[in-house]
Amino acid sequence: QNNLMYKFREQISTLDENDYQLAIYVLSGFPGKMIAAIMNLTPDALYQRKRRLKNNILKSGAFSEEEIMMLFNK
Repeated sequence: QNNLMYKFREQISTLDENDYQLAIYVLSGFPGKMIAAIMNLTPDALYQRKRRLKNNILKSGAFSEEEIMMLFNK
């Protein structure tokens, strides 16, 4: 994960701060329930946010679909 968040900030500038926070929690391996509690989200809202984040990352072209799946499905 060397410079992973730098790559996010550099190449995916369309994400807002909440999306960056979500990415940090997911990539750090936090369990979904913990992320939902920290971000004050319901499990359904967290699922939707993660799905939207994956799609935005994929659209950016900064990461391949395989990389995204690997990063988000640890």
